[in-house]
Amino acid sequence: SGSPFQERENREVIMGIRSHIHV
Repeated sequence: SGSPFQERENREVIMGIRSHIHV
């Protein structure tokens, strides 16, 4: 692990979780 791809996926996950919390 430790690839730039994981960072991009992590950002999507965080964005999704943030949206869920906003609801």
